[in-house]
Amino acid sequence: MSLDLIILGELKRKSQHIGEMRRNLKNKNIHKVIHFNLGTLYKQIKKLQEKEYVIGEKRKQKGREIIVYSVTSKGIDFFQKILEDRMKLYETNIFIDINELIVNFEFINKKDQLRYFDYIKDGLEKKRQKFFENENFLSYTDKMIFRQQIRVINALKEWIMEEKNEILLDQN
Repeated sequence: MSLDLIILGELKRKSQHIGEMRRNLKNKNIHKVIHFNLGTLYKQIKKLQEKEYVIGEKRKQKGREIIVYSVTSKGIDFFQKILEDRMKLYETNIFIDINELIVNFEFINKKDQLRYFDYIKDGLEKKRQKFFENENFLSYTDKMIFRQQIRVINALKEWIMEEKNEILLDQN
């Protein structure tokens, strides 16, 4: 995933300062896919500014000076190019983090497998609840991602129940 694409898309949606952008991206869970912090965002925005894809405007907010960034028309063209290039080459990666655990289930006893599945299921439920807590959708695509993540979590929870039933049947 391209940080340029993420930043330009966020600025295309709305002009904003880096702290606001970081909050918005974190609410969308983008940090789970591509790791970034304020420093990373700042460095990347500076690179985009040098290429004239982004401009910054100093403003006063709550008694302090901030820089609000906006995407330029050149930046919108670049955003569109990145998006089209990514779509043409896109390969869906559905590797799920829990697979690194499950691949080792053959080396543990059935009782522990059932217990570990419960841990995973509990973790998924906590994540699902957290999504509902952060339901401050800013855009249509935020809602799409939310619905997608909820469906993935529900499907994984259903799959876990099926696997646990298989383990239980296999024990008998």
